[in-house]
Amino acid sequence: MAIGTQTLSDGESITLIKLVGDASGSETTTINVSALGGASGDGDERVKVIGILFSISGDASNNDNVLLEWDAAAGDVEMLRLAPGTGEWNNLNLLNNSGGTATGDIVVTGSASFPFTLMLTLKKIAGFTGTAITYRQVAGKRHA
Repeated sequence: MAIGTQTLSDGESITLIKLVGDASGSETTTINVSALGGASGDGDERVKVIGILFSISGDASNNDNVLLEWDAAAGDVEMLRLAPGTGEWNNLNLLNNSGGTATGDIVVTGSASFPFTLMLTLKKIAGFTGTAITYRQVAGKRHA
């Protein structure tokens, strides 16, 4: 299955990526997070998935699915497995939990020969211009 990837929007803090599987056989693609706009290039870029829109035309009885994983040198860590159907999930907070060997990238795998479309909304949280934590001091009385 050849998986086409298209970046629809790549703003300072939010990126929208469309992935389309063409039903030509099982295949994997990787969303290279360090290639997104504003990346520092030091390998510490991190995003979280905050929205998913999907349409998957597989057969649940054949255990068809689309697997999303956090890429890591010590072995990828499953983020989410989507079964056939359509849906939209918003207000997600899927953080990279792949540990110290994390690359920050997202691996997408279609399990068999079926078409699918995914739209992933990613929030840039570290390693990008404008994502540094800003602290501000609030004047006020401290209570003991």
